[in-house]
Order: sequence, then C-alpha cells, then structure tokens
Amino acid sequence: MDQKVRLSGASPVQIDLSDGSWVKVKGKMDFQSFQVFAGVLNDEVKPAEQIGITLEFLAKVIIDWNFIDGDGKIVEYSEEKVKEMDVETINEIIEKVIEIYKPEKKSSKS
Repeated sequence: MDQKVRLSGASPVQIDLSDGSWVKVKGKMDFQSFQVFAGVLNDEVKPAEQIGITLEFLAKVIIDWNFIDGDGKIVEYSEEKVKEMDVETINEIIEKVIEIYKPEKKSSKS
C-alpha cells in the first residue's frame, strides 16, 4: 500500500495569474495556516481585520513567485514582501487559493 503525503510543503501547486505571473503555494495546508484560513472565511470578521488575516494567511501558504519590480527585476519571495502586494493581486490570489484549500462538502446519504 502506498503511503499518503502528510506534510504541507509537499507537492506545491502553481497558481497562474492573469498577466502570466504565478505563485506557488503549499500543496496541503498545515494546521497553523488552517487556523488563519478559518478567519479568512469568517464573514463576521470586520473588514479591517480581514485584510490582516488574509495577508497573514497568504504569507503562510505562498512559497515562491515570479513577480517583478518596476525595473523588471525578479523580486525574491519573502513573507515580508507579501505585505507589499497590491490589492488586485491579493484578491486574484486569494480567490484561487480558496478553491484549492476549501474543503469539499460531503454529500449526505438519504
């Protein structure tokens, strides 16, 4: 029997963005990221708090990217650089990341 991959860093997933850029995220979410992810999905969180939670979550799951600066040079990924992303980029990434990590609802049997 083949063993399952049980660690979050295994098998990263590349998310292609609208302009040809990409980000790579952990293939599986670790528990600490899951706790933050729950905050991202919580509709009761105030918008100002939601921004901080979203940035914290993205910093935990993004592991690489091919972003460039104003001079066309590659910007090395770091958790600190996540805070410098523009809102449009954050929205595009979070929308796609949620699709990767959101648990599927199990159908109930009648």
